[in-house]
Amino acid sequence: AEYLLLTHKQRLEGLLPEIRSWASLLASESRGPAWISDAYVMPAEIENLLAQLQFLRGALIGLVGFQGVGKSSALLALSAALREQKTAESQGLDTVLFKWRRTSDLFRSLLEYDYEASLEFRNEYERKLGGLSITRAEQIGGAKIARLRRYIWHDLLRGMHTIFIDMPDYSKTDRRLMAKDLEEIYWLWNSLRLTDVAPGPNLVIAIQKEMFGGHFFFDKMSKIELQPLQP
Repeated sequence: AEYLLLTHKQRLEGLLPEIRSWASLLASESRGPAWISDAYVMPAEIENLLAQLQFLRGALIGLVGFQGVGKSSALLALSAALREQKTAESQGLDTVLFKWRRTSDLFRSLLEYDYEASLEFRNEYERKLGGLSITRAEQIGGAKIARLRRYIWHDLLRGMHTIFIDMPDYSKTDRRLMAKDLEEIYWLWNSLRLTDVAPGPNLVIAIQKEMFGGHFFFDKMSKIELQPLQP
């Protein structure tokens, strides 16, 4: 028994540097997505949201919580769980998760592999160009190329079961930047939800609780509040 206790103690001491390193990373973005499957504890409100999302289509949901409460981690966990969810039609449900970027930065980010959907977007973009390289198309630019990129991006999103958007942290004293982002997301939502055959994908938007309110788009959302974990 003493030998087993000593061995157990040595193992724990060996893990301490790893635990200390993991705990010092203050945001899920710093840790990367792999830890979700090994270490994430899903709060009750996120479990309930996951159960609902499996059967919803065209839903608009605001995941609200204070800065640092774990909204980004929750989106990662929800996306991973839906992809693993078995359905009658397929092994998993298609999702995409991305940090919100304005139109001026969106396509540059997509082309630079900053999004998890970047590869799929680039492949379709290249196919639509019909032999013209992406580099050359971007050099040419113009309204036609801009429309093509927007069409490919919206078509990719329209085929998803659920889209997760992680909004950035905003200044609490100036809401203009957030209002501008919400306008763009609103028009994206409008363009995706009205189709001839389906109500469109679910849209789950992570938003600071400190900033939630004062915009018409918030009133259209079903609000789910993420509470801090108790000790």
